Amino acid sequence: ISGRGAMSGMAPASDNVWIGDLPPDLSQDALAEVFAAYGTVTSCRVNNPSQPGRKASALVRFASVDEAAWVVQNLNGNVAEGLDAPIVAKFANPQRNGQAQQSAWTPPNIAADPAVVMRAPAVNGGPAQVVPKTNVWIGDLPPDFTQEHCQEVFGAYGTVTQCRVTPPSSAGRCASALVRFSLPDEAAWIVENLNGNLPEGLESPVIVKFANEPRNTAATPAPPPPAQPRSSVGSRSQPYAPQQPVGKGSSHHGAAAGGVAAVGGGTFQSMYNAIKGAGILGGGHVPTECQLHVKNIPPDTSDADLLRLFSVFGPLAPTGAKAMTHPDGSCKGVGFVDFADPASAQAAVAALNNFNLPDGTILGVTVKRGSGGGGGKGGG
Repeated sequence: ISGRGAMSGMAPASDNVWIGDLPPDLSQDALAEVFAAYGTVTSCRVNNPSQPGRKASALVRFASVDEAAWVVQNLNGNVAEGLDAPIVAKFANPQRNGQAQQSAWTPPNIAADPAVVMRAPAVNGGPAQVVPKTNVWIGDLPPDFTQEHCQEVFGAYGTVTQCRVTPPSSAGRCASALVRFSLPDEAAWIVENLNGNLPEGLESPVIVKFANEPRNTAATPAPPPPAQPRSSVGSRSQPYAPQQPVGKGSSHHGAAAGGVAAVGGGTFQSMYNAIKGAGILGGGHVPTECQLHVKNIPPDTSDADLLRLFSVFGPLAPTGAKAMTHPDGSCKGVGFVDFADPASAQAAVAALNNFNLPDGTILGVTVKRGSGGGGGKGGG
């Protein structure tokens, strides 16, 4: 794992995932295609390597926290379909106020959000003018950070119109910088996604927030509405079906006062994530030789069906089995099964691969590979 993949600490669960150790030539379209196989991608962005020999990274936002959690739990340290080497997958660090972003990112409503606008003085007694913020303050930069390096690093995330680096005031302190972008939504994207994270080309996380504008800023007309998200993908399969509230009406040994039974809150998935995160279910890394790719399965196949079919060959890993589905819940014809040991995986391949189904379809069960490894985006 490269230095950029080893972010300190563990960010809280959110719909935004940081992906590291990606191929240096990975394009935005290829990134969307790879991760759309695991959920509905609402936006994504590739951070190209800052110099030859380094790997790319990316931020991928999913339509739900459950989808993002599935990717973090199942792909971190594993090979995603369509890639050739293991990747790093972890929740992106939230803004420093500790609030994880729970909804899909869209350009901010700059006219309504006080965090991204300033108020210019009223003109001729009229209302104060709304002026979107484009100036960003960046802290915790390397002490030897230069103007040229600043332009190079942050120019990868938007059009930098000007920047100014402030050297550290004393030895052992960090530098800071003011970076102005050409568009308000570029500045807002930087603040939302890079605060507490590692920009490509740096070796430690940075602080990013909107700069305080001078109090006597002259009024300027409001700009046109912000552009649409840089990348969006049509509706894709979701790792988990929508969860229904659990425990209603059920009895519990610890009844609350007044005879009302105590009821567990949240969803099963949140409970499962907490138990798995505590290490009770074992490690999250599944060796490639234990991962199976299954194709040409019927449209009514569910996760439970795959578990029922494959569990007879041996113990499954905590990541279990997953049938990739369309938004209507029907299976795409593709699934993934993770075993606890390679022998069980090989037994399943030997018994089921090339099996003739009643409708004449040939079932495909193979050990999961990278590019060219039997698909992974749909049944063949």
